[in-house]
Amino acid sequence: MYRMDVVRTIRNEKLTLETPWLLKHFHIFFQAFFNSLPFVLISIIITEALQPYIQNHLALSCLLIVSLVVGYLLVRKQYSPTIILGTTHEQFLQAVMPTLKEYGFNIIQNNEKLLFASCTANRTLISDNFYVAYTQNAIFVFCICELPFPFSFIKAKAVLASITSRCKSG
Repeated sequence: MYRMDVVRTIRNEKLTLETPWLLKHFHIFFQAFFNSLPFVLISIIITEALQPYIQNHLALSCLLIVSLVVGYLLVRKQYSPTIILGTTHEQFLQAVMPTLKEYGFNIIQNNEKLLFASCTANRTLISDNFYVAYTQNAIFVFCICELPFPFSFIKAKAVLASITSRCKSG
């Protein structure tokens, strides 16, 4: 559970956390490795299936590198914002609070600059974090899920889609 650096997040339009550089990147690489485990398993199965046809070591190392790069790119995609335009702070809060309760997020911090919520439902070491940065013209929304590949994007997309639809309808 890291705090968001609001000023740098708004300036860069990417989620920036207040952690030491090495710790932040270690966390992202660990999350990328965890996210790419399904791809690594598929790579090993493909290498074993094609063993008579290709050189085993070269194919496995290439597939593992590609798997880890895909996992890293999928994780980095979560650190880019969903931008909501034309919604006031109050309208956004009315739309986001029921969604966060629905998905089991506990609000840690909520003020005029940012909103931070965390979900550790049914898990002790893996958390899902929800960050919001408010500007005068837009609202930046981030949902970082630390589950393996298919589950992380299913939850993140569901949360973000629910919030955007409630903002548009409200």
